[in-house]
Amino acid sequence: MENRDRERKPSQAPFQGRSGLPIAFLALPGHEILPSPSQVVAGLIHLLGRHAVEGAGVLDLQIVATMLANAVQRIYTFNPTDFDVFAELTVVAPT
Repeated sequence: MENRDRERKPSQAPFQGRSGLPIAFLALPGHEILPSPSQVVAGLIHLLGRHAVEGAGVLDLQIVATMLANAVQRIYTFNPTDFDVFAELTVVAPT
């Protein structure tokens, strides 16, 4: 249960990435938040059957399921090895 009266620490500010920077890049042209239609759940269950993951790896599968449900085939990531196992994706590491 969450204590709603507790003060929010700066590191707990909403909409911050792991780096602590606000996720302002979503406001830039060409960026959007993808919807999570019902087929994402079916896709996630299918991917869980194909890939043995645990912990945070499930989040990568959810990203892939969301991408596939929205016909997105390319991902730009600083963690390309997390997505190399998905033949249906083109994985690009920023330089």
